Amino acid sequence: MILPSTEFLNRFLLKHVIVLNQNGISIGLCDEATYKLISDKYAFSELCEINGILVPEEYQSLPKTFPFVVKPKSYGKDLKEAHEKPILVNSENDLKNLDRLGDLNDYYFQRYIGGKSYYLLYYFYKDGAYAVYSQENLIQQDNGASIVLAKSSRIHEEDLSKKFAHLFIKSNFSGMVMVEIKKHEDKYFMIEANPRFWGPSQLILDANMSLIDDFLVDNAIILKGDSSTYRNDVYYFWSGGLVEDQRNGNTPKFYDYTTERFFEDYAMLCSNDLYLKEDTIKIYVDECS
Repeated sequence: MILPSTEFLNRFLLKHVIVLNQNGISIGLCDEATYKLISDKYAFSELCEINGILVPEEYQSLPKTFPFVVKPKSYGKDLKEAHEKPILVNSENDLKNLDRLGDLNDYYFQRYIGGKSYYLLYYFYKDGAYAVYSQENLIQQDNGASIVLAKSSRIHEEDLSKKFAHLFIKSNFSGMVMVEIKKHEDKYFMIEANPRFWGPSQLILDANMSLIDDFLVDNAIILKGDSSTYRNDVYYFWSGGLVEDQRNGNTPKFYDYTTERFFEDYAMLCSNDLYLKEDTIKIYVDECS
């Protein structure tokens, strides 16, 4: 089995799924059309709107007011990678930097949504059953890069998670998927979906989420998963991400969290540091030295 880990790899595997299957190699992904429907930001945003899920307001042309977000309508053609990550435009200077993107017709523009940040974390079985959990994001690297600090939450117990589940099942989706949502003025907005494994996967294990076991059971790698009780408010912390931002002169994004609280929590967070473990201490030293 090849694990569905990155966007480029997944699309490459789906293009060659027939020959992979002929050679006894499975990839744990849904069909290519469904994968693109979920992964292409514009297509999934439209799908959510049709199904009564709020998405950020879209501008019909390049906005003149800030902030706003620039997103690619779809992944690069023929696997020639477009600028995949959304770009936050805060100023006239940021606006000038958009020239590097080339044809702006390949992109669309949305209002920036502030507020609390969450991930809804799903595994959808091939028979339509599913498991769902969630995390609250507290600190993220600059420019929408990797999550630095998060904790397991219970946001998935709200009705919104059922709306998304119905949408995925109706679309015949199966596999792992993370849906980013923002809570702003007591409303939830869908930001994007990623139908693959995501960065803070250590939190899946530490909080006793069943998702990896669900993936293994559904793909006949194990017969039965672990049934440990889910743990709320378990933290994920990647100190190397903060160091990386500092070295690059970037400023990490805080969501409903403060620097003061970070320093108060720091001793506790160190016990959850991603690489500050016996078997990964060399990675920790390399990242932080």
